[in-house]
Amino acid sequence: MDAIGTYFLEANPNPDRIGCPGDPILQELAEGRLPLNHPARLHLASCSECFAEYRGYRIAGVDTD
Repeated sequence: MDAIGTYFLEANPNPDRIGCPGDPILQELAEGRLPLNHPARLHLASCSECFAEYRGYRIAGVDTD
């Protein structure tokens, strides 16, 4: 993993999941089904837990068709 990925996984803990978009949105982001300007993309930069889930969907090879 690169330094930026490590940073996002650790820099912004949000254990209470305040303001998180939820798993369906994170999966849609990972699949590329939401627009680039979707607000949940900004949330990924401020929530380590959501970034970790998003990254997990990407790594797992979520079908992007």
